[in-house]
Amino acid sequence: LRRLRLPSVVRHAYETGVQAIPVVAVIAFLISIILAYIGLQQLRPFGAEIFTVDLVAIGVLRELGVLLTAIMVAGRTGSAYAAELGVMKLNDEVDALESLGLDPFEVLVLPRVLGLVIAMPLLTIVADAMGLAGGALLTSLLIDLSWSQFLARLASALSDTPFWAGLIKAPSLSLVDPLLLP
Repeated sequence: LRRLRLPSVVRHAYETGVQAIPVVAVIAFLISIILAYIGLQQLRPFGAEIFTVDLVAIGVLRELGVLLTAIMVAGRTGSAYAAELGVMKLNDEVDALESLGLDPFEVLVLPRVLGLVIAMPLLTIVADAMGLAGGALLTSLLIDLSWSQFLARLASALSDTPFWAGLIKAPSLSLVDPLLLP
């Protein structure tokens, strides 16, 4: 723990998390609009349009928020990590660290993985919020469900389980993302 480079972890958490917020937010918003639209079209013949709120809430909070976040982070950050570490290997910087008696895994990989573990749950919360906002927007436009009605239906449709189930998946997916590197 004494050899952990906290400034490096913070930098990687910032690059992985804060800089990814716009991309994750837009994707979650748009995908949840699509999910709500498809759900609404399927539920309309049965007069069950109100259940679109349940569909969006459970889908986004349990699965889509964390999954979309993981895909975006893997594509955006994973490729950046691969390129950065590849250039370091090509320029013999990894060998230079070893010749200085430093463990390249400890210096280069561990801060990146810890940054991902910190950033993924926070990005998942952003994706969840934007996903719910997308669902609320579509339901307000297509079935005239006000935002307060959406929130009331959301509260009655959900327990804490979908939110926590999705949030618990985030750190585990952040540990898988580096394994996807080429």
